[in-house]
Amino acid sequence: MKLIMVDDSLIELNLFAVECAEMPNFELVGMFHTAQEALDYVQAHQDVDFALLDIDMPVINGIE
Repeated sequence: MKLIMVDDSLIELNLFAVECAEMPNFELVGMFHTAQEALDYVQAHQDVDFALLDIDMPVINGIE
């Protein structure tokens, strides 16, 4: 399963990347600091299966 993560915290992104490395069924294909970066990626790469989103980010949050 291809997944992306969006979080404005570099620490959280890195911790999740370490966790993903231990899960053979998941392929972390993108880590983004802003929702707009993630939206741009998904529009160009429509094979993303799952997105883990921070719900407390400036401009566009994970719920929006």
